[in-house]
Amino acid sequence: FRRVLFRSSRRRCSPTRAPSDCVPSIAARSSGTASASSSTTTGRPSERLVTTSRAVVVMMARSAGYQNARLQAFIADGATWLWRIQEQYFGSAIAILDWYHLAEKVHAAAEGYFGEGVEAAQGWARRMKDLLWDGKSATVLTEVRVLENQSRSPTRREAMHALRTYLENQADHVDYPRYRALGLSIGSGPVEAQCKCLVGGRCKQAGMRDWTKAGAEGVLRLRAARQDGSYDRFWKTNLRIAA
Repeated sequence: FRRVLFRSSRRRCSPTRAPSDCVPSIAARSSGTASASSSTTTGRPSERLVTTSRAVVVMMARSAGYQNARLQAFIADGATWLWRIQEQYFGSAIAILDWYHLAEKVHAAAEGYFGEGVEAAQGWARRMKDLLWDGKSATVLTEVRVLENQSRSPTRREAMHALRTYLENQADHVDYPRYRALGLSIGSGPVEAQCKCLVGGRCKQAGMRDWTKAGAEGVLRLRAARQDGSYDRFWKTNLRIAA
């Protein structure tokens, strides 16, 4: 599944920090693709799953207090279908392109054009990222277009064409100085790590595959409570009664 991320307006990322020092904080995450109008629908199984998944995205956002946040943000990797979800269900949120996905695209274009592992590629990528970090995406786009047009190599042209298309499609989601000034997260790294450690570490290792939905949900709620410090309160209000 792809990730859709939500966070509140708490400040986490200093506008003076370099990209590598900026650690975003995500209030909640869910995964999915689809209509939130109903959790059940008719049609093929894949269509029912898609509809249910989008309903889960919306419910998870609300359970995290998304609707009450002073400032709302929707972070995505740039996929068109994710921006459609944002426009349809989270229209009030500031739509942000995940910084680290953008950085990967820049490095891929640099290596495709200049060659893998060469200093020219690394230097060009660093310069483009600095410009993007400072909100100068138009400058980057101009240079990418120049490199694409002046190259006679199909491979090199394709590398710049891919980056140009990506930047053009994401033009409304790359105002990083504004996002940092507002204290918004600009990357999905922390929630990706939680998916791997909190969920994958308990549910996807050897011998851990035959989970029921209820069983996995119960174990993961306990793990989450241990991690966020709410386990004692959770025990007193929920588990002690059952015991």
